[in-house]
Amino acid sequence: MDKKRIIASVVVFCILATLVYLQYRHWQSFDWGTFWAQTGSIKKWHVVHAIALIYIAYFLRAVRWKIFLQPVRPKAKMMDLVAPTIIGFTGLALLGRAGEFIRPYLIARRTDLPFSSQLAVWAVERIFDDSLHDHWYTATEAREYGFIDEIVGSFGQIMPARRHQIGLKASQ
Repeated sequence: MDKKRIIASVVVFCILATLVYLQYRHWQSFDWGTFWAQTGSIKKWHVVHAIALIYIAYFLRAVRWKIFLQPVRPKAKMMDLVAPTIIGFTGLALLGRAGEFIRPYLIARRTDLPFSSQLAVWAVERIFDDSLHDHWYTATEAREYGFIDEIVGSFGQIMPARRHQIGLKASQ
């Protein structure tokens, strides 16, 4: 191994050792009795299903990334995309938004493409994800979901006590 790899490995090992130590210290004061009392009634099969759905979602995200790669790398292999997807989402969970760039970086290295092209794919994926989450609610739906308390039927229902402050008469 070259010197850069050895230094990087030592730094990663030190960070991991620090995290393990901090976790161990936290677990000493952790209330395990309450934890087991709260989680004792869960159905283990539901946990297995949830974990399976998480990995299915990782696989489907890799499929989508492969579709986005089609114009520049038509013969990209799924196995070159699944592992970086899982590692990338782990980085996202551990590091927050700073971990967003792990997946494009790893995929760029695995597929021998420029990192900038994978950032473009990541941006397209984010736009795609965000557009799927957009949903416009009617006033009735927003009230049913608890987003608003009531539906205003007329201008007169809006802050009647403060109308004089904005220059409106009581009848307006």
